[in-house]
Amino acid sequence: NLNPPNRLRDSTMLSVHSKPNDPNQIADSHNRYQSERCDQNTAYEKSLADFGEVRRVKLEFSQRGGLTHHGLASYYRWLQVQSNEGGMFLRYGDLVWETMHEDLLFIYPHKKRAGLQLADAVASAFFKAHDCFDTGGCDPQFAKLLGPRMGRYPDCPAGQIAGYGVKLMPYLKKADLLPEQAAIFKHYGYPKQWRAPALISAGL
Repeated sequence: NLNPPNRLRDSTMLSVHSKPNDPNQIADSHNRYQSERCDQNTAYEKSLADFGEVRRVKLEFSQRGGLTHHGLASYYRWLQVQSNEGGMFLRYGDLVWETMHEDLLFIYPHKKRAGLQLADAVASAFFKAHDCFDTGGCDPQFAKLLGPRMGRYPDCPAGQIAGYGVKLMPYLKKADLLPEQAAIFKHYGYPKQWRAPALISAGL
C-alpha cells in the first residue's frame, strides 16, 4: 500500500570533508545519512504515532548530474543488499527498509519544486557559515537562525542536534577546520554528538 506517503519535514544535511579521497563514497554516505533520518523520524516514528502503523515515505531528488530513477533505485537496492549481509561501509545506523519503495522515489526539475529549493537555501546557509575561502569569510548568522527547524534526537526541544540534524564528516578533530569554520558546528553541539546504534542486523 503506497498511499498515502508521509509528508516530510523539509530537511537537509551538510557534509564537510577536508580531504576527499573518494568523492563517490562521500556522496553515498551523505545520501544514506539523510535517508536514515527521514526513515526514522518521518516514516517510522511519526507514522506509528499518527496512524498506529509504519507507512512508506516519498523521497524527492533534484534532476541534476544525470541522476535517473533507475540509478537511484539501483543505489538503494545495493544498500539493502549490503544491509542484509551486514557489510555496510558505515557500520552504525541503517535505513528502516519497510518504509522504502522504489515507486516512491521521484526526480524533479529543481525549479519546479519549492521543497528542493528550500533545501538548497538551508545548505547555502551552512556553506556560508563554514566557508572562508570562496565567499569572503565565514558568516554563521543564517545557519544559526535555522536552529528551531533542526532535526533532534530525541524529537523534543532538549534533543541533540550535533550528529543528527547537523552531521559533520569526518568528525570535528579529523576535519581540521579553522576556528571560524568550526564555530557553527560548535554552536550546534560539537564535539559532543549523537551516534547511531551499531548495525547488528538489517532484516526488516
